[in-house]
Amino acid sequence: MTQREYKKQIDNLLTLHICSCDETKKIFDKVNDALRDSKNIKAADIFKDAVETVIQTKDPSFLRVWLNKTYEIMGIPWETLWNWLNYSPAMQGVLENNAFMLWAQFCAALSRYNLNTCNWVIKNSCEIFKKVNKQKKLMLINMCLELNMENWLASVEFFKTLPIINRFLSDKEITDWFNEGLFLAKVDTRLGEAYFKAGSLWSSISFSIFADWMNCGKKLSFNDKGLAIAYFDATPSLIQNMGEHNFKRMLKIWPAWMGKIYSIDLDIAICFIKSSCQVIPKIKIDGLVIWADIVLNISNNSKKAAKALVNSSELAFEELNVHEYANWYRHVLEEFSNEETRFCENVALQTRESKRFLISFRQGISLEDVTKSLTYYATAFFNKEIIIKPAALLPKQLTEQSVNYATGDGKRIYLPRFLSVYPTVEDNIKLYKSFLIHEIAHILEGTYEITDDEITYIANAFNILKSKNIAGLYDYFKMFDNYDLIKDLFEYIEDARVEMALQKRYPGIEKELDCTGMPDLLDLEGSDLLASSLKTIIDLSVNKLNKIKDNNNYYVRTFSTIINKDASVKDSLILATKWYLYIKNKIGNINLYKPCHYVLHRGKLCPELIAASKEVESEYSWSGLLSNDNYSGTKALSDLNAAKKNQLISHLKDLIKKLLQEESESYKAIEYYDEWDCTLLGYKPDWTRVLEIELRPSSAYFVRDTLSTYYGLVSSLKRYFALLRPDRFRRYRRQEDGDQEDLDAIVETWIDKKRGVASPGGFYIRRDKRVRDVAVAFLVDLSDSTDQRLESGKTILDVEKESVVIMAEALEILGDKYAIYGFNSEGRERVNFYIVKEFNESYNTEVKQRFGGFRSGGQTRLGAAVRHAIRKLEKIEASVRLLILLSDGRPYDEGYRAEFDTNDLKAWIQHDELLYAQEDSRVAISEARMKLITPFCITVDSKGKEYLEKIIGSIGYIVIDNIELLPVKLPELYKKLTV
Repeated sequence: MTQREYKKQIDNLLTLHICSCDETKKIFDKVNDALRDSKNIKAADIFKDAVETVIQTKDPSFLRVWLNKTYEIMGIPWETLWNWLNYSPAMQGVLENNAFMLWAQFCAALSRYNLNTCNWVIKNSCEIFKKVNKQKKLMLINMCLELNMENWLASVEFFKTLPIINRFLSDKEITDWFNEGLFLAKVDTRLGEAYFKAGSLWSSISFSIFADWMNCGKKLSFNDKGLAIAYFDATPSLIQNMGEHNFKRMLKIWPAWMGKIYSIDLDIAICFIKSSCQVIPKIKIDGLVIWADIVLNISNNSKKAAKALVNSSELAFEELNVHEYANWYRHVLEEFSNEETRFCENVALQTRESKRFLISFRQGISLEDVTKSLTYYATAFFNKEIIIKPAALLPKQLTEQSVNYATGDGKRIYLPRFLSVYPTVEDNIKLYKSFLIHEIAHILEGTYEITDDEITYIANAFNILKSKNIAGLYDYFKMFDNYDLIKDLFEYIEDARVEMALQKRYPGIEKELDCTGMPDLLDLEGSDLLASSLKTIIDLSVNKLNKIKDNNNYYVRTFSTIINKDASVKDSLILATKWYLYIKNKIGNINLYKPCHYVLHRGKLCPELIAASKEVESEYSWSGLLSNDNYSGTKALSDLNAAKKNQLISHLKDLIKKLLQEESESYKAIEYYDEWDCTLLGYKPDWTRVLEIELRPSSAYFVRDTLSTYYGLVSSLKRYFALLRPDRFRRYRRQEDGDQEDLDAIVETWIDKKRGVASPGGFYIRRDKRVRDVAVAFLVDLSDSTDQRLESGKTILDVEKESVVIMAEALEILGDKYAIYGFNSEGRERVNFYIVKEFNESYNTEVKQRFGGFRSGGQTRLGAAVRHAIRKLEKIEASVRLLILLSDGRPYDEGYRAEFDTNDLKAWIQHDELLYAQEDSRVAISEARMKLITPFCITVDSKGKEYLEKIIGSIGYIVIDNIELLPVKLPELYKKLTV
């Protein structure tokens, strides 16, 4: 299209949709001429499309404003202009013209600072302003512009929080919030940015706390800006995890400890604030005093150790309660305070020894110790096979509010990894049993069986349906203004229903349910009326009707439907919806409600986990799960779009897929191994997980084909190895005792006597059984790179397998004990260790068929595989024990590297990604030698000498340039190693 044709088409559009206006056409011509001068081929077409979009609004005034602003920002880079032309027309109707002009100024100002940020604002403004009241839009845009003049980073963070402050703050509160932030933004760029980034906290707390919260931040900023920045960064997470009431209490003591620690060292104080986000929700306010006192104490002893202790506190409190932690610290201080290096190592918890020392102070019991007995209990008592998993597997955003977190997904029960609630082991075991029984009740009584059709019916009945497709409870709860309130109301009711039903089914079971852990009324936040309602609901849930003064109130009357023996999960959801609407109508502001954990043995319902589990069930059949080939494939489900958009659910789906794969593969064993970190000069305890998989018999074709191809070689090897095989018996002459007379010795003695020479004596022959005492484990690298094709058409793995098959045939003749393993890895949590043949297995048809299961894939986490092979060889009694590794490259895996500060440019430049893997492999090989196992590596990597000499030593490896020769070379090498 020529420029003239293009201009004529636009003129027609302008005339057709809007009465002819010279001013509008002049503005259009200016923009059009500017785009033509820019020599951007696509610009004219995109501008035309944008003009058409604006014209269709039939708003001449907006068209003029839009064209004017487009002309004003013409100088911005093309990518930003492209975003403007594509997204700004949608602002018509969202912003009035005067507000639109200010917004355009804001975007133009941002383009001078950061184009990526400007692009983000242009793209997301429409959705953000749709969530802002019409009356507040102009005020908020003016604030953005004013703030942008002082601190553009702060203005962007303020812009991002507009939907939150619009919903939760009044105009006066917004003004107060903004003015304080504007002051801080003028003082320091990063301080203003951190302040406005904390705006998300107003969705979790009332504005009544603002003065105290702000004063604390200001005081810290007077000491140091970095201290205040850390404070503003930390508080939203703390408030969300602790609740408003507890945060108010904490705010009375927490800043004082910050000040005390700051007086010693700024960096320690900043680390203390950052760690508080994860630590304080675990140890509560009472524990804060103990922890902070320890931090203060160690800061006076060693600043380096203090930083290490603060940074490791989150990990420590996953293992110990605060009193156990204090006891541990006291012992570490007594033993190592005079040796700073060892002191730092022990409080940093980055080595095997320090972690084990910490765990030795636990007084409770671990899930690992009771999993088997709990599983047997569930099977025997409830006739139900239960899969128990540690809740620590779940994402932290689900579990961080409670160390003692339990839940279920309909198939599995997730229990706390460790319990130390009570002083005795017996009481903690009883609590584990209570957790288990409650979660089993949900499975037996149908909590997870409610259908999407039933949920949709309920949504229609209450006229709250916002989506045609509802996929489970998660989608249902998301339709309400306060997700936490509707979810918890359902949970209170459903918990009561399933426990009552279970008690009717199994009389006496209530004795096993631990009904301790009731919260104080102060923990039930919100208005007095809301707290009173929740107190009544909780009393009903735990069957404490005697505590309810008014037995004729709304909650008591409606709760009777749940007491009915035929009540179902559908009834619980209906009642929860009624209660929610009743509370909303009666109380009004329900946004002040914050969740609380009200009964210790009752876990938390997790709709996200249930949604993820059901989605995975729909995507995968059990037959598909049984095959690793099918594991990576997915099947799209159109009715679950809402859940798929949720990142948390996506993460949970990945977790459940891994669990399903593990459950379907029926691992022979799962072992954890330490890993050597050369930067720490110590072991990371239980860092890698090795999954032992016995390959399923498939086809013996590969073995038959190999024996046919190498018939001559195999035959000669069998003859040669037969000669190496020792005689069955060895004869020892001139023995004092034996099986028969030694006639030669008798004759020689008679001759010596005649000659007058002394005879050595011994007139018997003794026969001793002679045994060749050798055990060898072949460890075959199955990583992706072994799938490389050779000139012969075979892969590297094919040649490796052929070599091992030939060796197996030869060793059957020789009589040496041998095992054949393979390995690959997919990160430290999944080091796959495949079994073709164990030492105690005969080389039968089934074993030969397992070779067909050897396939390339994954990476090479060598250290963990070697350690597992060592453990197997250790159990074999033999004079000579060999570990022969067949590999095609250097060790490498996801995360198989040292951690370093990405902000440290020098460390990044000097960082050697391969050193960590090399050193861990070297230490694993050293561990083998210390256990009298001889390791030997055969590699086809032409660069193998560069790293193998460091890993295994100059005489512990060989590089084979021509991989095709491996079947011939391997038997020769074996002879040299064992004869």
